[in-house]
Amino acid sequence: MTIEDANELALRAAEKDDVAAIAEALQARAEAIRELADAAPSEQLAVRIAGAIEAGNEIRRAILAIKHRAGLQNARLAQLKTGLAAGAASVRRPQVDCRG
Repeated sequence: MTIEDANELALRAAEKDDVAAIAEALQARAEAIRELADAAPSEQLAVRIAGAIEAGNEIRRAILAIKHRAGLQNARLAQLKTGLAAGAASVRRPQVDCRG
């Protein structure tokens, strides 16, 4: 897989918030980068590396956005859980006097 293909795969996975697919794409990207490291220096290689750096920055921003959204969801769930627990504790139970 080329670096360009791996970058595209990672960005598409990030758009879908598919963390497992992002991990796979990043692994493929790492392998493609290793292949670039073995290539002979050329103008074309420089362009590909520059594109890979830019794509890497986009992928990083996408992952940070996923992380941010996950943190917000976690905070909302914690608030909901706290609210439900507090609501359950404050429910008045009816007291029935059975002493006739």
